[in-house]
Amino acid sequence: MRIRALLAPMALLLAACSGFYPPDQPEWIVNRLPLASCGAEAIDPSGTSINVEARGCLLAAFQAGEGAELISTQATEEGDPVTRYYRVHENGTVEIFVDATRDRFGSQRWERYRCERLVSADDLNPDLANEERVFVEQDCEELPIP
Repeated sequence: MRIRALLAPMALLLAACSGFYPPDQPEWIVNRLPLASCGAEAIDPSGTSINVEARGCLLAAFQAGEGAELISTQATEEGDPVTRYYRVHENGTVEIFVDATRDRFGSQRWERYRCERLVSADDLNPDLANEERVFVEQDCEELPIP
């Protein structure tokens, strides 16, 4: 009898806290091909807090034909996290996996893109040096989720 009295409040507490933890990641993310890590960044809604060094690492890996990954989480205006897994492969492929499952006003799903290239933001517009953005993805297409 006492055990039931303890279990009910514990179940309520666990249910209430479940919203604080991200949903389970799909198998194709958990078991993705490991690549060298360029690090991570957490960007606030205003777009500041970009990890320039990590972005530079990813661009350099792409330009050198090496594999690397950057994990970037940005808060929406409402404060919902959207995480992007930027991945470059030795063969020149650029992949972006987007976890928008916690974005209440977005797609609320995983998305997958393949891009033809990463281009230095400075190369696109040298007169308007955008040191913080570092790179721009070009010629991207959405792909089906595995």
